[in-house]
Amino acid sequence: PLNPGQWLGQVDGTCWMALYSLNMTKIALELSKVNDVYEDEAIYYAVNFFNIAQNVHDKELGLWNDHEGIYNDVLHEKGEQNLPIPIKNIVALLPLAVIECFSILEWNSVPRFQKAIELYLKENPKAKTYYRVNATGDRFFALSPDFQLNSLLNLMLDENEFFSKYGIRSLSKQYENQPFTIKINGVKHEVHYKAGESDTANFGENSNWRGPIWFPVNYVIVDALVKQKYLANGKHLDLHLRKEFKNKDLQDVGKEIIGRLASLFVFKNGELPIYT
Repeated sequence: PLNPGQWLGQVDGTCWMALYSLNMTKIALELSKVNDVYEDEAIYYAVNFFNIAQNVHDKELGLWNDHEGIYNDVLHEKGEQNLPIPIKNIVALLPLAVIECFSILEWNSVPRFQKAIELYLKENPKAKTYYRVNATGDRFFALSPDFQLNSLLNLMLDENEFFSKYGIRSLSKQYENQPFTIKINGVKHEVHYKAGESDTANFGENSNWRGPIWFPVNYVIVDALVKQKYLANGKHLDLHLRKEFKNKDLQDVGKEIIGRLASLFVFKNGELPIYT
């Protein structure tokens, strides 16, 4: 429990709300094809996304940790210095998933939405960081700028961190031998990596669902990588940690993750890895 006056800025809930806002924008634009009133809903949710994105990167209250190169929760207390909690878990990678694409045809079919977004960006120039156009004119709303995307991808694709032979881990393997520790309100807290089933009942008997590989979040990340690929439009990001990704794009990275996830269900020495 936090002390009175303390509050926690969370990457988890904040990113899901940003993704929710983009999903609702996309749904509303689809519904606007049969009822114009939904175009107003799309504008509302798109603006909501931009507001969240700006707050996530706010210098005072934001969640991006420039020193560690990850997003992290931040403990706030009035009159006290903010306390970042730079733990490397799946939550730190979630901003990768916050991206939505609006094709040029879709964009041109909703002129009122288009004008409203252009006006908002003109009045809020800092929000332009989260709005991009690729070479074919498709529009992308994305939470992470390129330099942060590079940092997160290189962390995710490091086999000593998140990149396991069965998919993206929920927690960095670094904590297997070097547990993450932090002292909050005079109490020391520790998080350590354990392969297979969770050894804590804090969130149910198995807080990792299927051991350390959380399938639904892996799917969301792969889906986002495909969208990021079309945003990059052939541009290769700086994936320097893994030589096999040299001169390959983010769709190739997604395919590699899919293959590793699938291998959980391929018999090896007469056993399924999912049960070992």
